[in-house]
Amino acid sequence: MTAQFRAHQRTDTGCREENQDRILLLQKPDGIGGYILLAAVADGAGGFGEGAKASQALMTEVHRWFAQVSAEELLGPRGLLMNAVDTKLKEIHHLLLRKAEEENIRYGSTLTMLLIAQEKHYLVAQVGDSRMYLYENAQVRKVTKDQTVAQKEKDLGRSIPCSSNKKSTLWQCFGSGDLSPKYYDGTLGDVAQILLCSDGQTNTLSMSEIREVLETEKTGEEKLDLLLRLARNKLEQDNISAILIEKTKREEA
Repeated sequence: MTAQFRAHQRTDTGCREENQDRILLLQKPDGIGGYILLAAVADGAGGFGEGAKASQALMTEVHRWFAQVSAEELLGPRGLLMNAVDTKLKEIHHLLLRKAEEENIRYGSTLTMLLIAQEKHYLVAQVGDSRMYLYENAQVRKVTKDQTVAQKEKDLGRSIPCSSNKKSTLWQCFGSGDLSPKYYDGTLGDVAQILLCSDGQTNTLSMSEIREVLETEKTGEEKLDLLLRLARNKLEQDNISAILIEKTKREEA
């Protein structure tokens, strides 16, 4: 292995009565001397009434899948892996639909799930508006795209009033209606930072503010603490959950 990964995680209830966010950080041997990493953030959709149950059930199923899936499948061609992940996520979605029907409740949860293999290849699956940011070469970019009514309106060149509830209305989520996950893939450089987070973390922060935190010499834990404080200082009341993965070159012995 020539790269080193460090991962940090943080979740905070904020001013809400309960924390409907869930985070997952796992690894498994790839069979060729390295590891496959999985990181995921799920944000229960409170408007559906059982957001915490939905995000927990979703993460339980993702955890079960990662424990069972073979390293060979995860290391396979991007197209085949994407199809396999898509099939599994839709199976989980239908499972949540059945559970909601059996319990006579409404489920709803976002998911942004990241897989990293062979130290550099990544695949992101996204449903909803939990996000992934990538910091490389002193620049930060938002890899994912919010699946909200507001984003659709923006894509069509229409403005949304700041007070509109469309700003956070999801057009798809796990446990309700139809599901069509969106995928993003790419290759990490030798040095990179990845931020996965629920929307509460970055709703009130600009890209420059996120970049300024990630480019500091602080530890990963300190960076997450600072991002949390910045959001709270801007009166963000939602649950905030984040995972920060730092990739560096492994020092030679």
